Amino acid sequence: MGSIDRLEGKTESPFLIQGLKFFTDPESNTRPGNLFSEKLHVDYHNDAKTGYHIPFVPIGDPGNRRLKVITIGAGLAGIMLAYNIEKHCPNVEHIIYEKNPTVGGTWVGIRMQYQNRYPNAACDSPTCTYQLNFAIAPDWESYYSGSDYLREYLLRVVKKLDLGTYMTFNSRIIEARFDERKGTWEVKIEQTTNDGNKKIFTDECDLLLGAVGILDRWEYPKIPGLESFKGRVIHTADRAKWEDYTKDKWANDEVVVIGSGASAYQVVPGMQPYAKRVHSFLRTPAWFFAQPDEFGGDPRDQAYKYTEEEKAIFKQDHRAMLKHTKANEGTMMMVDLA
Repeated sequence: MGSIDRLEGKTESPFLIQGLKFFTDPESNTRPGNLFSEKLHVDYHNDAKTGYHIPFVPIGDPGNRRLKVITIGAGLAGIMLAYNIEKHCPNVEHIIYEKNPTVGGTWVGIRMQYQNRYPNAACDSPTCTYQLNFAIAPDWESYYSGSDYLREYLLRVVKKLDLGTYMTFNSRIIEARFDERKGTWEVKIEQTTNDGNKKIFTDECDLLLGAVGILDRWEYPKIPGLESFKGRVIHTADRAKWEDYTKDKWANDEVVVIGSGASAYQVVPGMQPYAKRVHSFLRTPAWFFAQPDEFGGDPRDQAYKYTEEEKAIFKQDHRAMLKHTKANEGTMMMVDLA
């Protein structure tokens, strides 16, 4: 993959960014004000029993004190926060703590020992709809991209926009407490050093943002007899077991896949050609639908590769990629509403 187009100009600031702009005055140790207080005609600015108050301060006032923000996680959400806080929120110190040694979250890499390693790990949405609107890539290889391509894309975004300056890796948040008297968060971090040792230190911030996603913590379903089962039991998210259970070990195994989610439909075709036999058990049927094809060919399938002509069109005119993205996004939304 090559270039990423950075879109400049007016953008809609999300609610969170507006909230970050609502700084407190330089004399107090208080939290930012409430955006709805004036709109709802409710006074949220009375002094609390703990001794601090929430002031009503104009957005962008140069007299506002500097705000410190800590974000947990350098996945897709963490990268978006790094970009938007830098772009929309002056006078903010932003630190992102990430437990892995690199960016990417879920997509840290199928070839690495940290996150998704299961066969055919990929995004189940068309790639064009998954990319960041401030970092449009015109040269995607496939209509649906695997975890390695998605990780490479996120690494390029962070490098080109210099967002890594906000990120501290190998650092896991193990505790966070809000001090009501100071109006700040005390955050305890466990950091793994280059030599494998661990150290614990404390940081403090005015605003603590969780960007850990929903795929980071998994669990097995409650199936009677699962604990006494003599064969292998592997969750698609259990990266440690996938590291040991490689393709050469599937040949003599009968494999049972439980579920009809995206990971199931990636694992089954990934293992079927190599395992002795694969059984797929579904509680709920899945519905597959064809994606729009503005280039006049067959409906897109999971294996579709963009042609050089298509990639050239996207590279020469970013509006073509935006049109392509909106067409696919629109179809997906219509299916969701159906």
